[in-house]
Amino acid sequence: MDGELGEIKNVTTTQPSLELGGLEKYTNYSIQVLAFTRAGDGVRSEQIFTRTKEDVPGPPAGVKAAAASASMVFVSWLPPLKLNGVIRKYTVFCSHPYPTDSHLLF
Repeated sequence: MDGELGEIKNVTTTQPSLELGGLEKYTNYSIQVLAFTRAGDGVRSEQIFTRTKEDVPGPPAGVKAAAASASMVFVSWLPPLKLNGVIRKYTVFCSHPYPTDSHLLF
């Protein structure tokens, strides 16, 4: 089994099927199977290609904020290091650390 970095993982079984675990999320893999007997290894099957399923992404990287005016902030970020799929959107959360209720004036 070849991952994107060319790593080969060999798994031996006596069953006609198995689940391969510990793979990277949303990653392409090629799979080949060969049978062997006491006489030795047979010929590898044709390669088939598959990709693991999407999962939630990691946190966005390099988040920065800078004042753009007296009432506006410019926010930027980089995509997550682990995309784990196709990023469809980002949600930006903004909160004020101090109460803004006008009844709390001192």
